[in-house]
Amino acid sequence: MEPINLRPLLKMVLLIGESPISENELSQSGFTVTRAKKILSTLSQIRLVKKVENRFELSDVGQEALQWIRKKQWRNIDEYLTRCYPAYKRLKDVIIKWYEFGDEKGIPRKEVNDFEQRLLKEGYVKDALITNQVILAFLVDWGERLGGISENKLSKPLRLYLLSPQKHSEKEYRILKNIYQQLAGKGLGEKYFLPIPWFREYSCELLRIPRELFDSMLIALHKEAPECIHLFGAPETTITLEGANTIRQISYRDNDILEVIRSPLYGLKVNSRTYYYIRLDVDKL
Repeated sequence: MEPINLRPLLKMVLLIGESPISENELSQSGFTVTRAKKILSTLSQIRLVKKVENRFELSDVGQEALQWIRKKQWRNIDEYLTRCYPAYKRLKDVIIKWYEFGDEKGIPRKEVNDFEQRLLKEGYVKDALITNQVILAFLVDWGERLGGISENKLSKPLRLYLLSPQKHSEKEYRILKNIYQQLAGKGLGEKYFLPIPWFREYSCELLRIPRELFDSMLIALHKEAPECIHLFGAPETTITLEGANTIRQISYRDNDILEVIRSPLYGLKVNSRTYYYIRLDVDKL
């Protein structure tokens, strides 16, 4: 299947959910006829759309997907695509195998193709599905928007990791202390000042959690021991974060799929104030 960006796929599901569309009406879909045909071909192959006589309409699972979109249940769509889109499942399997080979960090994005070839040679997979960086970019785009795969936007090189938010909860916030010590001890902070965006990106990678859960955990830790957690708008020594890539997400509103793009350099909002740096008194925690 030819990879297609996620947003057009979901927009077509919404369109057909409003009213089935015929081949003669493709020019009115908001896409070019050629583009619309490619989108419908992909939706048909993943069984979200079926053709009845000369009209495209949603299948039973397509009707489910329509409700997932309207309720913003992106993980349900992610799980479905993992089951029915082989290349997307392969990317997740490659990341899982990377972990099994003993690395707690994510797989460098630029190594995914070579690592799949290694798995092919060693008999772990029967064929190569992620054959180039273009296909990989589409698959990462899907995962990032649906919450199944994420990327450390500040690591060099960029690293991909699976999201498993069920593995941790906001109540496990004390685990952040250990990660803070790892980062500060490796020189990522000046003394013990750490940029919160950096702390967030590396913690999410190691814990395999969404950024929103990290923020909740850090706020919970701050509420428990405010005297041990020092938050700053700017520290005594400013640390510049370079190479920040954008975070890409989607949202649903007014029967449309909206793209949300933001920088990973956002701070932590606590009681209407936003902080960008943190220092922990680890001996007191």
